[in-house]
Amino acid sequence: MSLRAKLFLLCFISLGVVITPIIYFTYMDVRQTTSTMELATFDKMARLVEDNIGQRYLNLLAQRVMAVMQRKANLQKVALFARSLWHEISAPAVIRDEEKRLLARACMGRLRELGMSLEIIEPSGRMFPDGDDLGLSEGIRLGVTDFKGRPLAKIMTGDGEFAVLNLPQTNGTVEPVLVFFLQAPERQSVIITMLRIADLESTLDNSMRRLIEDTRNKLRTFDLYPNGFVTILNEQGAVLAHHGAAAGSRPELFPAEILSPPRQGEHVKYTGRMADIGEVLFSVLHFDAMDWIVVFAAPLNEIEAPSRALVKKLIYVALGGIILVLFLSMLAVAHLTRPLRLLAEKIRLLPDMDFASDEAENLLYKDLPVSRKDELGQVAVAFSRMGRRLSANIRDLMDATAIKERMQGELNAARDIQRSILPPPQGAPARPDFSAAAFLEPAKEVGGDLYDFFALPRGRQAVIIGDVSDKGVPAALFMSMTVTLVRNALLGGLDPARAMTGVNESLSANNTANMFVTLFIGVYDPATGHLEYANGGHCCPVIRSRRPDPDSGNHLVLREPDGLSGPVVGAMPGIDYAPLHERLDPGDMCFLYTDGVSEAINEQGDFFGSRRMSDVLEACGDAGPAAVLDAMYAAVTVFRGEAPQSDDITMLAFKAGAS
Repeated sequence: MSLRAKLFLLCFISLGVVITPIIYFTYMDVRQTTSTMELATFDKMARLVEDNIGQRYLNLLAQRVMAVMQRKANLQKVALFARSLWHEISAPAVIRDEEKRLLARACMGRLRELGMSLEIIEPSGRMFPDGDDLGLSEGIRLGVTDFKGRPLAKIMTGDGEFAVLNLPQTNGTVEPVLVFFLQAPERQSVIITMLRIADLESTLDNSMRRLIEDTRNKLRTFDLYPNGFVTILNEQGAVLAHHGAAAGSRPELFPAEILSPPRQGEHVKYTGRMADIGEVLFSVLHFDAMDWIVVFAAPLNEIEAPSRALVKKLIYVALGGIILVLFLSMLAVAHLTRPLRLLAEKIRLLPDMDFASDEAENLLYKDLPVSRKDELGQVAVAFSRMGRRLSANIRDLMDATAIKERMQGELNAARDIQRSILPPPQGAPARPDFSAAAFLEPAKEVGGDLYDFFALPRGRQAVIIGDVSDKGVPAALFMSMTVTLVRNALLGGLDPARAMTGVNESLSANNTANMFVTLFIGVYDPATGHLEYANGGHCCPVIRSRRPDPDSGNHLVLREPDGLSGPVVGAMPGIDYAPLHERLDPGDMCFLYTDGVSEAINEQGDFFGSRRMSDVLEACGDAGPAAVLDAMYAAVTVFRGEAPQSDDITMLAFKAGAS
């Protein structure tokens, strides 16, 4: 993908990353705000309904109280009037009894037209035993009580008492009756005025119907969503008033578990699903005075319609902005990438360019926008500088490569010369009573380790191993001097100790580099098995022997002769090195090594160590010197793994007796 396409894609993704969260969170905020406002609107409408119902309910209560008080006052007036009339018509010789009954019946008929009844009870019993009464005589006989639990017979003895009685009727039912008792002491009679509660309730029912109708008219003034509705239900769950979608008029839409919490004082707000509408937001409240439930509902898709419309507008605006920005970005990217394409073209020429020629500079620097002050100008200037520096570095590299190749040739020659100084690893004299082998692996092209073995007069064998303190060419030169001095000293007839003393004096003289060598010089006599040696600060030898064993016959023993003849060689003059002696039996082997073996380091920084060397020597059993050295180097190589070789590895082993 080209840089232009990447920048174009980056602009598109960046705009999308910025705009998408804005649109999303705007939609969520507007949606939440709309839902909150809708619930607030529900609450306002509920308060309006509650205020309207409350006001009318107070009026209804006032009408109820006024109606009851009016009826009670009427009963009281009728009773007083009846007592006065009864006193007049009960006087002797005023009118006959039949006329009294006719007059009383006329009054009773008029009172029934007004919804009231009148009865007069004398001490002897009912005045009108054959009249159409409300059942007081039957009530007395049956022991009827009022709503306060007082018996009817006791209430009748009171004067000016009101009571509400459930009087038995001829059809087996009971009827609530408001009764007023007034005493007529002159005639020892009780005047009773009565009013059926049903007549009073019918008047109140008319008021309730007017209240419900007014509430319905109030609901019709609410502006609802097309599929929203408001419904009022009574205590039995029947719909009293409804406005809006027809679905809200079905009582089964509102189960008891929804209507119960509002009656406990909770304002229920929940989301439900309706078959014809979908997801609907409900708000359910309870009007305590009337025990009515008010349900407001609005479809979520209609509530969220403004949010979706806003999001659509934002998307259209965002898309228009993105298209405009991308178009401008394309123009800007095309203008910006033109110099980059020129730089890319010049960079493609770099692999095939001859920086040693004069044409290279013309090809690299021509048409570069180095005069620009922006980042592209800085890149062009940097590329120009890079070309000049690259050209100069390549010329320097060519010179350095020539010098390195010359030095490498010299190092290879030095390595060949160094190897020519030392005998071949398998170059020990072939004798039936003596065999030897050596191994040397320098860490660099040339190293500072040394070994040597050669024959001396009277059949003796010289064995030498050493490790110079430095690496590289200086160490190789110091090693060459050491080998030559040791060889001359031993061939001159000196024993190992005096030879080491002489070599130390020669090396320490004019040793301005302060170099030194750890050195082991040994002279072995195969005829006697006697090993005379001197150790100047070098690793102690390891001798492998076979010793008798009562159980297995013989077993392998490794021993490391302890002791040094003196310090390292070449560090300081005037040191006399002490001779050391060992005896080797036929079959014994002496293993000599430098610290490149014991101090080989693996990837974890661990040393190979003397314990692993002993394990290898024991595992080799009675193997000859060459096999032992191969096994030891293989073990060191496996132990080191991928870690680099940190020091020269040199080993020498010789065996007494036939190999």
